[in-house]
Amino acid sequence: LIPLKSERRGAMATIGLTVEQLAPYLPDDGSVVIAAYNGPIAQTIAGMEEAVVGVLAKVAEAYPDATARRMTMDFGWHSAHLEDCKDWFLGELGPVAWKDGRLPIISTVTGMFETKFDADYWWANLRQPVSFTKALDFSLDFGISAFLEVGPHRTLTPLIRGIAQERGKDVLAVNSLDRTADDFWTR
Repeated sequence: LIPLKSERRGAMATIGLTVEQLAPYLPDDGSVVIAAYNGPIAQTIAGMEEAVVGVLAKVAEAYPDATARRMTMDFGWHSAHLEDCKDWFLGELGPVAWKDGRLPIISTVTGMFETKFDADYWWANLRQPVSFTKALDFSLDFGISAFLEVGPHRTLTPLIRGIAQERGKDVLAVNSLDRTADDFWTR
């Protein structure tokens, strides 16, 4: 629903480069930004469609073996594209009743423990870049070494392994489901 409330159209893409390698290809005008820091060589960009396509072309030319793939969406999540939807989102969400949790969650918004999940948090979750790398670094520094990806396919599990490997950490990272396998079995 959120993209329907915006006049803006955009694009997103996955880029298999480090942040340092990608940065020179991002326009100074902010028309393309890093929308997700997913791993050592896994970033997601978002922005205006033409500008995202331009960044993809430049990256493909400079790094022909790197992943540079447009995602199938026409909106720039985790970027300024959302700004014209903020009032609508917060109005539709309304007040969020919350109380301090007993178990903190490591947030991919802040990259640290969080217990307050109010409307401002959920807005930041949509608008700010995903800090997956920062959250995993925090987890590893805290001594967490086992990770379960809950979802229809392994998307984050390889990223977890890559971040841990870069840090020289041994981890167990498994996914709960696989889209090529039966979701239910009996013995």
